[in-house]
Amino acid sequence: MNNHDDHISLTFLPKQIRRSLTNFQKKGIRFGIKMKGRVLIGDEMGLGKTLQAIAIAYYFYEKWPLLIIAPSSLRYNWVNELEDWLPFLLPGDINMIRSFADLSQMFVAKVTIISYGLISISHSHKNAKVSDLIAKSNFGVVIVDESHFLKSMKTVRTKVILNSLKRIPHVILLSGTPSLSRPEELYPQLHLLHPTKFNNFHDFGERFCGGYFETVRGRGGQIFNSFQTRGASNLEDLNRLLRNVMIRRLKNEVLTELPSKRRSKIFFEIPESNKYKKSIDEQFKQIRKVLKQLKNSEDGFFLSAFDYNQPFNQLFCDTALAKAGAVQKYICDLIDGMPNKFLVFCFHMTMVQAIQETLVQKKVKYICITGSVPPVQRGHLVETFQSNKEYRVAILSIQAASTGLTLTAADHVVFAELHHTPGVLLQAEDRCHRIGQKNAVQIHYLLAQGTIDDILWTMLQRKVMVTTAALNGKISEISMDENDYTKKALLSMVDSWEPLNTLPAETSQLFEEKRHSKDIRVFLNNHDNLGKSQKRKKIVNQISCIDLTSDGEDFRSPKKKKVVAVSQSTPLAHSV
Repeated sequence: MNNHDDHISLTFLPKQIRRSLTNFQKKGIRFGIKMKGRVLIGDEMGLGKTLQAIAIAYYFYEKWPLLIIAPSSLRYNWVNELEDWLPFLLPGDINMIRSFADLSQMFVAKVTIISYGLISISHSHKNAKVSDLIAKSNFGVVIVDESHFLKSMKTVRTKVILNSLKRIPHVILLSGTPSLSRPEELYPQLHLLHPTKFNNFHDFGERFCGGYFETVRGRGGQIFNSFQTRGASNLEDLNRLLRNVMIRRLKNEVLTELPSKRRSKIFFEIPESNKYKKSIDEQFKQIRKVLKQLKNSEDGFFLSAFDYNQPFNQLFCDTALAKAGAVQKYICDLIDGMPNKFLVFCFHMTMVQAIQETLVQKKVKYICITGSVPPVQRGHLVETFQSNKEYRVAILSIQAASTGLTLTAADHVVFAELHHTPGVLLQAEDRCHRIGQKNAVQIHYLLAQGTIDDILWTMLQRKVMVTTAALNGKISEISMDENDYTKKALLSMVDSWEPLNTLPAETSQLFEEKRHSKDIRVFLNNHDNLGKSQKRKKIVNQISCIDLTSDGEDFRSPKKKKVVAVSQSTPLAHSV
């Protein structure tokens, strides 16, 4: 942004906002105003994008009502932020759409908050689709939070939202990771901001994504040409282009007082005695053989296979089971070796259960947020973890809890499992490395050699180099400290995990995902006879805040448990 943009006055903002803004946030607001409210705020996670968006939207207050599209789990965050920063808004001015019954208020409220899932749902309300109602409304300003959710022009979600918002004059996009893994993911966001300038995906893909046509054989045997855009090209030109629509600052550039973030890899081997070792070795050899035979990149094939081919999914599940024992050992060492709070990110419910067992045995209080925890409860859990010193651990789903949560009470983050998208991991890291953190943050990546971790880690490094070149204008890697070989030796001796039979049934039932994974079902045999409605009813009547009393009594005892007020009719949330 040019220095002459500093003349844009911010006196229009309420005093409480002006007093709270940092210099770089003021520059972001001025940039958004200069761009006439069509801007992508791409600041790194933890730099206050929400406040900048509210300030830019407030500048165009005369064009309100305001529409906010956000992941389901972040809707309540937006309500709180609006009430804090714009206190003139009355309770009836903010309409958070939870169901179709709330749509009628959309035409009278000053602010409407809706999730990606609801806006793109195929069902209709009174013979009109939700997206059609939004398109026909008089919204003048829209904030699209976590805009990287619109990463593919092929998905129904992206098509519906782009069509719904095309007539809104002021569009503010927010994302700390606008491109999660490759340049093609930027196009829908750029098209939303400037549909006339970015109106040809083929040209964009050819120039910036190394696009090419490939002959593909379909499932029915038919042969056709498919335009492949999973690559990257002309990244310097792409970065220059992005500067005209996006402002992006990194924490190490603007928050010099923010404590450092250090990462460490803890490699360990799966012992031969581990009952999943043989299966992993066989699948791993088969996958490597297939990958070497491919003409396309390993990355392109892997993502397709990850979604649809059983061998990859099975390898991912078996890796979690094989690592669980070593993860339990590492968690025990952290608990015994330091008083600090820490976060543990997992992908599979099997890993969640293994860590729960460890914490119950160690009599350590913890919270757990997975896709099955309703958004209304998540704020309570975060507040408990942030304010109560007795709660030392937060078990979090990588998919459901990597965004929108502030957990600065912790200064250690453990990744029990990996995700194939680097942006998701970086988002997860910054749940505690953000404004408000007072200590240096230590990130622990637990990587099992000879498992799917080997493939994922190589792929992650390559994707990071591509996305940083496009977004930041320079190539970066996931920097790491040297491996601790003492820990490697100890963890490599841990045998496979066996689920305990002594834990009450509610432990595994409580955090069961709405979308079941095959690998967790073997540990839920006691509940196979429960119908879906019974399971849902039982889950919402439980708590998500684990509390072991000092005398060792089980927290599930009616006299000991802390109840969170949730209606039995409250729907279970899932990652959208």
